[in-house]
Amino acid sequence: MADFYCDHGAYATNLGATPTWGVPQEGDGSTKDAATASSVVSVDLTSITSNAGTFALFGSSAISVGAAASGATLATQIANAINASTVVTANATVFPGAPQIRNAFYARATGATLEIMCRVGSTATNILGLVWAGTWTAGPPANGTFSGGTGGCWGWLLNTAAIGVSSSYAALSYGIAVAASPLVSVSSASVVAKPTILDGVYVRTASGYTLTCAVNTSPNFGTPNYSHNLIFDSNTVWTGDSGTGVVTVSMSTTSVDIQLYLCPATGGQFKSIRCINKGALKFYWSSGSVGNFFIKPNSASGGWRKH
Repeated sequence: MADFYCDHGAYATNLGATPTWGVPQEGDGSTKDAATASSVVSVDLTSITSNAGTFALFGSSAISVGAAASGATLATQIANAINASTVVTANATVFPGAPQIRNAFYARATGATLEIMCRVGSTATNILGLVWAGTWTAGPPANGTFSGGTGGCWGWLLNTAAIGVSSSYAALSYGIAVAASPLVSVSSASVVAKPTILDGVYVRTASGYTLTCAVNTSPNFGTPNYSHNLIFDSNTVWTGDSGTGVVTVSMSTTSVDIQLYLCPATGGQFKSIRCINKGALKFYWSSGSVGNFFIKPNSASGGWRKH
């Protein structure tokens, strides 16, 4: 068994925004504190020339460098390609959530040096994290290894507004309660890439916060493609908190029914939601002239129990 942690709002910038260099925008769930350092790789392209060169990050399919170039121009081209790439990572060990390259990494050119950071803080590394291919008139560069990162808590219970580059994660599609992508494993035998129902995912209640969904929308807590056990903390893991904080998911309707699904839709998967302090998680609903509120299991989830 392993413990995982989520502290909603723990990171200074939203996933997908331009980050402060080397500062993570998300964590891997491995500790209760926020990740403080990103894994980084640097490549000196001073004497390297590309002619239809390609590269791959963490097992992704090939990403084109762009027009033939060398040195600082080449570094800028590759950084721009990374920051705009919708290609997904394919290394399920490090990125089991298969995020788009642009949401998992951020790159910059410092002169002729290409620098790439992981947006997600983790000690996970990949010996072939950056792999070059294609046609190069000088080179290609040596394959690169990411290093220097630290693990930390996940920063999202669920997103009530779109995040990610170009708002690529729609509202209510990202967070440990609904999707938790990207998940990143850490290089410790005690922490695995995905939680299981035997693991505890502790969620900080802090002094309380409210997540307000857009009108006529509601989250689906059953969407993660794995079993997990959410435990809403009250001054137990985060001992400096008041112990009376309440996480409120607020919904409202004007024209539709709210269908709040709590269980996974895949057979053989399970969901547990518990509170250390009674009432630490609340669902709030308000209605205009039309709309009803339903709490349901997903239609494909089979039997369920309420405790």
